[in-house]
Amino acid sequence: MIWWTVFGCNDPSAPDAVVGDDSPPAPVPHTGADHSAPSTGTTDTALPPTFPDDCDPTVHVPGAFGLPDPERTAEPHQEVYGAEPLPFALHLSPVGSDPSVSMGFVWRTDLDTLATVLEYGARGDPATTLVPGASFTYGGVEGSDFRLHEVKLCRQLLPGTTYRYRVGGPGGLSDWYEFSTPDPAAQNLRVAFAGDSRGSYAQWAIILQGLVAADPDLLLFAGDFVNVGTSQLEWDYWFRAGETVLPETLLVPAHGNHEFLATNWFAQWSLPGNEQWYQFRQGPMHLVVLNDTASSDDLATQAEYVRDVLGPSDATWKVVMHHQSLYATCSRHGSNVTLRDLWAPVFEEVGVDLVIGGHNHVYERSVPLRAGLEVGAGAGITYLVTGGAGAPLYRDFDVGDFNAVALAVEHGVVVDFGPTDAHFVVRDSAAAVIDDFVLPADP
Repeated sequence: MIWWTVFGCNDPSAPDAVVGDDSPPAPVPHTGADHSAPSTGTTDTALPPTFPDDCDPTVHVPGAFGLPDPERTAEPHQEVYGAEPLPFALHLSPVGSDPSVSMGFVWRTDLDTLATVLEYGARGDPATTLVPGASFTYGGVEGSDFRLHEVKLCRQLLPGTTYRYRVGGPGGLSDWYEFSTPDPAAQNLRVAFAGDSRGSYAQWAIILQGLVAADPDLLLFAGDFVNVGTSQLEWDYWFRAGETVLPETLLVPAHGNHEFLATNWFAQWSLPGNEQWYQFRQGPMHLVVLNDTASSDDLATQAEYVRDVLGPSDATWKVVMHHQSLYATCSRHGSNVTLRDLWAPVFEEVGVDLVIGGHNHVYERSVPLRAGLEVGAGAGITYLVTGGAGAPLYRDFDVGDFNAVALAVEHGVVVDFGPTDAHFVVRDSAAAVIDDFVLPADP
């Protein structure tokens, strides 16, 4: 299917357009798993029977604290364009817990543009599919409204396939981009992550480029994207720093205390469930993302959620990510002992291998821990603090028997999860290695 034919438009000046042709961009090399096999179309692939079908194709309009906004409704695609209709802040979003079959596409335009369409197809296949979405407006402390566009593909993708896509409409159209769905049976997975970029988005851009240089399959972020979660200007800076990366590499986010449970958070991330705590399964890793900026009742609910989700999981690697670290020697915030008392016993019960946090603007790694005591490699949980993606560094540390490494430095982490071990490499913003270690998989 050719975009210009469908919309009755044949515009040779549009990005990547050729009259009478819809040629895909050149393939992008990928050094990980081979995702190049073309697909003949879309499919309503069923999830494994033990895994939740949690991708909801409906575009919801959020208000404060993630509650529905009773005064705003989502507006379906229309051929209406404002003064600045070109999509920006385009990014992939994990709309479902199984990224091999589902993906979300989120972008911004001016207030008046209502064109919200995704065009996509498998690499190497000239046929494409058009999927209309919806857009909505939300507010911010600047006193203006902003328009967000969203398309969700729920169970409409083939595993292990590279897709090309663009978004918008003939009157305002993005470039072509590519993304790859994972093979659910893959035994190897490269994940890159960081946290706490707030205040220095130029530094976040440097850290992100360093992570992307490792060619990860997936990005994670441990919260505190911005200083003030209600400030759209800051969110625009954050997304601008990732504008060459986030349209093609999926980033899985955790809510931080500086996100404030603001409407801006829920508007710009399209996530499973309540968009505060959710699960995500890719290859050998089963990830649970939690929100520690929550009420006591919600914190307890999340402990049970971890038990219900990771308890029966057969994943080689069980990982939890949230913002406020359970174990940290940095004296600015230190360890969140309340969370530790509530969550750590459940983490240990269900066999969590790794917990990723931030909040303290440093890099820290714990020794393997169980019941607060050091145990042998593979017998406990390793806690990482990754709070060095741009936020002002904290430089004071207390002594902690649980600590293996503590450094006040901007950094990013890359880990290769495999069937027998996980290899971590931590680099500063100049690409120098500041930590390198291996965790064995559970026997």
